[in-house]
Amino acid sequence: MKLTTERLRAIAAEWRAARRIYPVYLAIASRFALEMSPCAEVDTPIDRAEDAALDAVRSWLQMAEQIITAHHLRVYCQTSASPNEAVLRALLTRHLGKPIRTEADRDKVDFLLVQYVAQCAPMRMQRDDVHLAEIAHVLEPVLGGVDPEPPSWLAELERAIERLRRFESLSDLLNSGLLQEIRATKANPGEMFFDGPALLSFARYNLIARRAFFRLMRADVDAVSGALQQLRAYGMTAIDCSRAQLSASESVETIHAICAGWKQPFRAEYCSGASFEQLAKLKGVVQSAVQTAREEALNRPSLPLDDVEFCPVSPEVPATQAVEDNQTAAEARVENVRRELAQQLSSADSKENVAVRVVVREQRHTLSSWEVRAFADGASGEFALAMQMGVAVRVLLEREVEDAKERQETVPPDIVKFAQAQAAQLQEQVAQARDARDIDAAVTLAATSKRLAQLIGAASGLSQKGAGQ
Repeated sequence: MKLTTERLRAIAAEWRAARRIYPVYLAIASRFALEMSPCAEVDTPIDRAEDAALDAVRSWLQMAEQIITAHHLRVYCQTSASPNEAVLRALLTRHLGKPIRTEADRDKVDFLLVQYVAQCAPMRMQRDDVHLAEIAHVLEPVLGGVDPEPPSWLAELERAIERLRRFESLSDLLNSGLLQEIRATKANPGEMFFDGPALLSFARYNLIARRAFFRLMRADVDAVSGALQQLRAYGMTAIDCSRAQLSASESVETIHAICAGWKQPFRAEYCSGASFEQLAKLKGVVQSAVQTAREEALNRPSLPLDDVEFCPVSPEVPATQAVEDNQTAAEARVENVRRELAQQLSSADSKENVAVRVVVREQRHTLSSWEVRAFADGASGEFALAMQMGVAVRVLLEREVEDAKERQETVPPDIVKFAQAQAAQLQEQVAQARDARDIDAAVTLAATSKRLAQLIGAASGLSQKGAGQ
């Protein structure tokens, strides 16, 4: 029987799709040791039009898809050379075009859509407020023209996205029940899940959820890394991590290596998230260990601050020296900077253990997390004020150093002298914090004092260079 041109094109398209999908399924079978024999018809480079050959290919693909799960696809796509756009499109078209779609098909489509968007979306879409119209444009080669208006029965997805944006740690997200709620939302509508507008909405939610996981994972890994640094400072080399499915005496270095592994693309399903739970638990374990080490240190006769590098103070300005009258103008400028910083940081989240960038007089400056806390939430007390003044004088001195370099001039001597006096006062505050057994204040004040001392050295060098010209 002579085949029509339309039929020949359909057969060619079917072979083309099969040849794109086949290597992926074989690679997954090899990766996970799945029992799956090769397909002789696809291994042959000739596209055959006989029904028997096509039926054999179709049967092989159906068999493979009964074995391969969405999790297999996820691991393969995120740990291997990810399939290109044409392969992802072939996979999506195949699963979307099935006359009878199962729960497994739904899960695969759910993952493949967000993977397609993540790979094919332009850089301008790498943000949390991505719109449905943008998702529709990226998915048009797969879904065709789809109205980006979200269906009314998926209004809760927008509320879920708002909740995602408010989470501050993986444990907050994992314990919220949100992932289970969205999983149920995807399962309940049946065939309505595969409606175009619904697919767009789920793809958008999944994309934002994926970025939320990355954000929270990075935050937790950074928190664990920071806690490990503190444990090293306290001289601890191993801690009990059995609560996080590790050994009862896990070395700090091993934990650090595990954290490095978490920086790789995640592979678990969102709703199971065993590795995510382990990271969340490990964060709690190491932070508890830091707290225990701190309490033990307070009970010792001497505080474990030997490893803290305290900044050298210029011998020209002893710690007890008062600010001279000709430094009044410098003091006023520093106070203005301090107030400007306080205004900018008054609403900062003091719980975030991350550095913050601020802009003062059109110049960017980086503040450490503990420096932000000194300004945030109406922080008060002698140590907080000392930190604020130390940061303010550093910000002012940074600006003066940059201006001096640009103009090829010297840094005003009154600013340098005032900075030296402030560094001396910071050292006094460090000593007082040690006497008061306030380890956190002593360590953070010392760190800020060191940064200021380094900057004073650079400013003094410019002043000396200018004086010699």
